[in-house]
Amino acid sequence: TTCAPLSVARTGASCVAVDGKIVVAGGWSGAGHLRSAETYDPATDSWSNIASMEHTRAWAMAECVDGKVVVAGGVSVREAEQDENMPIEVEEEEVEEEEEEEEGGAEAITVVEQE
Repeated sequence: TTCAPLSVARTGASCVAVDGKIVVAGGWSGAGHLRSAETYDPATDSWSNIASMEHTRAWAMAECVDGKVVVAGGVSVREAEQDENMPIEVEEEEVEEEEEEEEGGAEAITVVEQE
């Protein structure tokens, strides 16, 4: 059985089931990392956009905690450095700086609010 396609094709997205629906957040579009999130309703075979994450994130873990989707870890590029759907050129030093900042945990967790 197939289902309706996501509004943005992505790989490396975080995925978690919440209240009978599936939440997909972040990932890689082929042109860059994403911060957008969508929810799939199997009853209607449709996707809806929901609140985006604060930062782009791909290949991360997702979990539902107290009704909220928490996305942690993965690879992230700050929104200020990239338009969500456009390719990005990042100097190697910038990537290393971000990885060091994430190790401190301040940006390692994102909560996706469901509408």
